[in-house]
Amino acid sequence: GYVAFKLKKLISCETCVKSLFDLRAGFGCSDARLVLLKTHGGLCFPSVCLKELLNLLEACVQKHVPQVSTFMYTNILNDILNNPSLPQLAIGCELHACSLTSRCIHFYIATRLHFLNRGLNKERDSKKQKQKLKKLSKLT
Repeated sequence: GYVAFKLKKLISCETCVKSLFDLRAGFGCSDARLVLLKTHGGLCFPSVCLKELLNLLEACVQKHVPQVSTFMYTNILNDILNNPSLPQLAIGCELHACSLTSRCIHFYIATRLHFLNRGLNKERDSKKQKQKLKKLSKLT
């Protein structure tokens, strides 16, 4: 839903906006109803097409997460672009499908890598803090 919400800000085509959201999601499944009740209707539910695209993107990201490198974005992007099912997973109208799908791919990868980097930095900082405290305890 967050990806759909962010992409909505970037597009003006009404058909493309409708292709991002599933307006019936809150009524079909009990989990969605619970989310709607807890958030008072503030969350958006992604469409089936967007979910399938995000599942592909997440699979590609998870494939490259164990080997963190400076070329991670490029490796993930190449993996996605070489996937044979990508053309069927395009989102938006025929006119904007290519640009909207590419924006979605870029936004998702950048967001996932941002949070991965944040987690790695937090882990590194906690290790430094632990070493500092060990050193301090040896001195006293």
